[in-house]
Amino acid sequence: MTSEIIDASELLKNLAAFETAGVDIQVDWANTVGPDELSVNWIATYMTTREGVAFEGAPTDDLAGTIGHRSLEIGVSRPDWKWTINTNYKVGNFGMNARWRYIDSMVDNNVEGFETDDVNYIDLGLTYEFRDISGGSLDGLRGRISVTNVTDQDSEIIPARVQANTDSSTYDTRGLRYFVTLTYDF
Repeated sequence: MTSEIIDASELLKNLAAFETAGVDIQVDWANTVGPDELSVNWIATYMTTREGVAFEGAPTDDLAGTIGHRSLEIGVSRPDWKWTINTNYKVGNFGMNARWRYIDSMVDNNVEGFETDDVNYIDLGLTYEFRDISGGSLDGLRGRISVTNVTDQDSEIIPARVQANTDSSTYDTRGLRYFVTLTYDF
């Protein structure tokens, strides 16, 4: 007798199925307000259905509005609503930006009675374009100061056993951040 594996075969089989339905929305608006332009952009997703089957013959689970699952997509977020609203206002060489990111509350499939809170993140930015100064030699130079997650909102803690008990692809895990950028187009 030897310890060799003889004639092993691996069969590939799709054991799960998903069906997703919902509405994606985008609204853009811009107009002259005061001396310059104000623009607003809203991008949203409303998930009405996210059905999953773990394996052939298993019951169908409606996963819309949930996070985590015993056998399907552990730790994955599927909020009913998720959106981002951007507002921009320019006055001369200055630009101001505010962004609101929203994630709806979700029920955890793994722990009965556990529900996340809805989460709101606010980001702010200020831009200055160095145009029409210094005889045009600085045209194309732009400076930006930004603050992300202004309210230092913590990411939601979920008992899903993965990713440090949160969904880092959905929630802001780094908290309040500041940064400065300089770009130059030529």
